[in-house]
Amino acid sequence: MADASANTTISNSLGKKFWKKISDDPSSGVTVVNEKLHLVIPPYYLDDLRKSVTSVIDCQLIRYAKELGGILAGYGNLVIEHPKADLLFDLSNIHVDVVGDFYIFNPEVNKELTGIVNRKTSDHIGCLVHGLFNIALPKPSNENSEQWPGKLAKLHDNVRFRIGKVDLNSVVPYIEGRIIELM
Repeated sequence: MADASANTTISNSLGKKFWKKISDDPSSGVTVVNEKLHLVIPPYYLDDLRKSVTSVIDCQLIRYAKELGGILAGYGNLVIEHPKADLLFDLSNIHVDVVGDFYIFNPEVNKELTGIVNRKTSDHIGCLVHGLFNIALPKPSNENSEQWPGKLAKLHDNVRFRIGKVDLNSVVPYIEGRIIELM
């Protein structure tokens, strides 16, 4: 069995302070939840249980986490509930429960967000929200190219948009919006 100090607290490398500040803003689309996660850890991670827990959770970042109800953006204050992990049914993986603060990005249709333009073509703008989440802002097919606000966008511009489509079923969540204004 892998061992870790009792009540070991683990913080994430993406910056708990950053996510805490973001989650304090109700318009950010990010909330914090304190939850328990059951993790299955492969045997090649058995050297250090604390490192193993962070490695397994880091692999789940920027992906939809059904058990958390949104896209896992970050985490902090993780506590391994039982410092001794369990082997179940003589399988090689170990099982451990972890409680902590999980920062969840929940893009919802019709929600307004602000991002930073990171890609531009004649009929599409890509932007990042919170420096992490890709949002597609295509030119609507029924809109004249000359009238489309995206025509004036430049790299690194701030853009306010309204979410029109969210697909959380793919490995990388797909979020599409419509430009409200360039800022």
